[in-house]
Amino acid sequence: MACSYWLEKIRNKGKIAIIFAIVFLTSLKVIHEVQFNLSNLFSKQGFLTISQEELEAIRFIRSNTEKDAIVMIDPNISLHDTCYYMSFMVDRSLYLCGKGILNDHGSDTKEGESVQNVVFNSIDTAKIASVLNRRVDYIYLRSSTKIRDTETQYFLKQVFFNDTITILKVSKKELMEKI
Repeated sequence: MACSYWLEKIRNKGKIAIIFAIVFLTSLKVIHEVQFNLSNLFSKQGFLTISQEELEAIRFIRSNTEKDAIVMIDPNISLHDTCYYMSFMVDRSLYLCGKGILNDHGSDTKEGESVQNVVFNSIDTAKIASVLNRRVDYIYLRSSTKIRDTETQYFLKQVFFNDTITILKVSKKELMEKI
């Protein structure tokens, strides 16, 4: 509205000059951004890349798990950009992935963080079994990450492994025996 008021007061040649100046200055910014993005793309800097090992793990989840399965992501992985592509590539529900963005939008993640903390840091097998029960079906973690409680091997079965990613299945039957 303010623009139309001022444009009515200016003669036709002035209008054309102002419009040309705006388009020209805007175009410079667009050209700079495109050049910057292409430079980063070709130098492979500043862009998210997904390794072949991660793609194999994602394909495994997508084709070998139930459609309604809930996948817990290793919190060390989920601190990075993983959640943004994992969510749509695995086509499964993720248990508290990307808590940073959730917190930024006002979601309360304390309970979910507590569950993740128990699973990855507790040495109490019964407590781990209790929090996993009815909440998580699979755990997606870096191959270098180890769950501290060694007795979880009775209800966390390795179903996928490569150099980068390990996927564990929560065996509900064995889990119930530990609760």
